[in-house]
Amino acid sequence: MPRFDISTIGEGQIRLTCHKGDRLVTARELRMTAACSEANVSGLLSQLGRSASWASVMPRGELGERVLDEFRSVGVHLGNIVRTERGRVALYFMEPGEYPMPAKVIYDRLYTPFRDAGIEDFDWESMLDARLVFVTGITAALTENTARVVGYFVDQAAERGIDVALDGERPVGWVCTRMHPEDSMGEVYILAVDPPWQRRGIGRRLIERAESRTRGLGMRMLMVETGGDPGHAPARATYEAAGFERWPVARYFKDLSGRSDAAQARRPSARTDVP
Repeated sequence: MPRFDISTIGEGQIRLTCHKGDRLVTARELRMTAACSEANVSGLLSQLGRSASWASVMPRGELGERVLDEFRSVGVHLGNIVRTERGRVALYFMEPGEYPMPAKVIYDRLYTPFRDAGIEDFDWESMLDARLVFVTGITAALTENTARVVGYFVDQAAERGIDVALDGERPVGWVCTRMHPEDSMGEVYILAVDPPWQRRGIGRRLIERAESRTRGLGMRMLMVETGGDPGHAPARATYEAAGFERWPVARYFKDLSGRSDAAQARRPSARTDVP
């Protein structure tokens, strides 16, 4: 069983944001928060109960600790963070904007240790002990070094049955499949599509990719589970349109907590999937 549900890599930064409607050139106050697209994804999924890892290279010191503490506080695993004595923490400055003034971002990411990161710097066995790998084109485009690191991460993950859908620099969905050779069956374990991209055929194409991978590994059947409640109706429609048939399987749950009040028993929640 993989250690992490999701494993990510990206540069930790400090975001300095002025008040809405202010300009950076005139602002007297800036709000400090930690930032990193990949770490944000890990943090969100961690708060939803998933085990999530984030890898990066961060300099030692108070500012580096400030970034790590924020993601640590929401449960992100930081054991894959590489610490170094050199370099500085990346910054970016944010003007939220207010109509008619658009939002504005200014990056300050030169001379940070992550830019020089190499494949040999990371613990790949730990980072790849995951069901899902999440990367962004922004990180890959940072330097030639980060491009090689991200490319290696993706290539190694692909050998473990993980697929990622990308919209230019931004992932719009992913599918994770796992195999059950003893039953000659593959399973779509995670299928997710970014809400703005739903109902555009992304989920269907990801399912087709999962089918191709499962068939190529010699499996005879592909299975997926979802909820039977109204909230999962779009997911069920996607699967049925892709040719999946619903089997009459009953699942029973028994509360083993020892509480006498049966009304307090909580049923396990259905796995979230958003095709």
